[in-house]
Amino acid sequence: MHKVMLAQPQDIALKFPVTSDCITSIAHWLRSYKLRYRQHANITETQYIILDLLDWMGGSSNVNKLATCLGMQKSTISSALIGLELSGLVMRRQEDTDRRRINVILTNSALDILKHAKNIAEDIMQEELKPLGKYLKAAMLDVAENIVVSHKLDNDKFLKSDMYFYRICLFCEQLFLNCLKSEGLSSLEFRLLFELKDYSRGIGIKELAYRLLAYLSDTTIVCNALASRQLLACSKNSIDRRATIVDITSDGYALLQTVAPKIDSLLMQLAPNLSKYNRQILLKAARLMCANQRRSFLP
Repeated sequence: MHKVMLAQPQDIALKFPVTSDCITSIAHWLRSYKLRYRQHANITETQYIILDLLDWMGGSSNVNKLATCLGMQKSTISSALIGLELSGLVMRRQEDTDRRRINVILTNSALDILKHAKNIAEDIMQEELKPLGKYLKAAMLDVAENIVVSHKLDNDKFLKSDMYFYRICLFCEQLFLNCLKSEGLSSLEFRLLFELKDYSRGIGIKELAYRLLAYLSDTTIVCNALASRQLLACSKNSIDRRATIVDITSDGYALLQTVAPKIDSLLMQLAPNLSKYNRQILLKAARLMCANQRRSFLP
């Protein structure tokens, strides 16, 4: 059996300028929204995202544009649309100028669902921003507007909608996922490796799940997958043999050294007009939101 090398303590001491708190906060925000929304609408996550995007695009679009905007396969979009059409939430019509192209149009029933969804999004936004205080909350809103303008998302419908923070989170998450996918990592895998760099003696999986705001079952699966790639090592706790301790390996740390600067660069590109001071404010706000989220989260 090939022996894996744990990262040395002096290597662990290296601090990246990037933080995974931004990604963690976004992931938890989106999950909170999706879980709460499922209690009120009998549609899948993909179907909801399509409805929301159609609403943002003025109530009508075609499969090609939807697939491009969401970074999904056309077959995935088409499959989701079948269920939405059967539920009476969308309908299809041929374009007047090109009969070969089919437009997908929101129905009044879909608009009613989305209206309720916006109320949920607004409630969650207020909950997430509440612990920041007046100054940091204003700074976060400034960051959001900077992202909207920098990435040409600044149409009136976007800025005036209660959903704009949710849409920014979706937009940012997709950028992170695309960046990590090229390195063969999921968002949770990257955040897990990033978290491990601060624990020179390892950390228990349950505590790790809590730190990542991830379910214990999901964290265990990811740990096993990363261990099979020899990016982390698992061992039994010397005090409690039922508990598992995980450590980042030299290979895992080397991968982190490659990926972390790319994520850091991506964070810089998200809001290019922000000053260094405001970037520090953003990271502070993300840390506070994560701390607040952990108070009510059970892994």
